[in-house]
Amino acid sequence: MQKSIFTKTSKITFTLLSFGMFLLSSTTYGATTCGTEGTIEERIQDCELKNPALKGNHSFVLVSKLENINGAEREIYQDSKTGILWSDRLASEFVFSSALIACASPQNTRTGGITEVTWELPTIEDYKTAEVNGMRQALPRMDDVFWTSSRWDGFSGGAFFFMGKIGAESYGGLYVPRSVRCIGKLKP
Repeated sequence: MQKSIFTKTSKITFTLLSFGMFLLSSTTYGATTCGTEGTIEERIQDCELKNPALKGNHSFVLVSKLENINGAEREIYQDSKTGILWSDRLASEFVFSSALIACASPQNTRTGGITEVTWELPTIEDYKTAEVNGMRQALPRMDDVFWTSSRWDGFSGGAFFFMGKIGAESYGGLYVPRSVRCIGKLKP
């Protein structure tokens, strides 16, 4: 008798847990495509309506979430304290000279078609400010080392990079391939 009660209780518990995981996956982790057209403000409103569970303890708001391309999502966030847009990590790694060009390239598919900003490689100061504002808690795929556009004066062949996993800066040679995120600043 006790065995059947235990079995029924286990089945009910499993069913409730499964349903709870379904709800969780269809809200927090199952964000819907949004912010595909309009101004930045219109895109943010669209994403807030379609993904209400994405609020966090940081100043970043979702501007655009595009469908997967080859298994990779493309998300753009705005730091509401600075107004700067942050793209998702680009699909490839680049040496420094290519990283400087990658963000402004028309082949950059991580900008979501947002044309009211100028896309560029962030400086180390951009990363420091974004880190204070909660970037690593808000942006996806932060576990990489990212190039910055800031050159290091103490080494002719060096530039700063941002270590996303730990939120720290360092510097190194220009010919090591590293990840890239782009920032969008409103055109003057």
